[in-house]
Amino acid sequence: MLDSQNGIDECNTLNNHGTWYDVQIVAFSVFADRPETAVRQLEKYTVDRAMQQITDDGRQPHEIARTLSLNYSTYNLLAFFILSHFANKLGIDFQEVDAKLQQALNFLQPYLEHAETWPYEQIKPFNRKIADRLDALLAEKSPDWRALLLFSE
Repeated sequence: MLDSQNGIDECNTLNNHGTWYDVQIVAFSVFADRPETAVRQLEKYTVDRAMQQITDDGRQPHEIARTLSLNYSTYNLLAFFILSHFANKLGIDFQEVDAKLQQALNFLQPYLEHAETWPYEQIKPFNRKIADRLDALLAEKSPDWRALLLFSE
């Protein structure tokens, strides 16, 4: 994933593809006991990705441009919060990213409760399961998500 052209292309993608690529690299690296690779991915790519993908008002323009924009905005934010959890567990200062994530969550929150008010294109009904996963991760109530993150308490 780190050296193939497909992997490099995904790493350079400025939407949820790149964010979820980071999740895979970080998760696989932690699982393989290669924390230095996870730290490098988070510090070198994820920080810049968050700064580029999330505006100061919390919008995610690359996701909003899509036809299922609420789904993808929520899905992308879910990946970023997973990365934030990894960064926390690895002792990385993620304050700047976390501030961006909070802005994005604040922007999305009213629409997660009332998807019908979303002002951007959403050609199918909002997939509430994505928001439920985000809620579970943020509340850290779901053992399934803790297992996904490879950290136990």
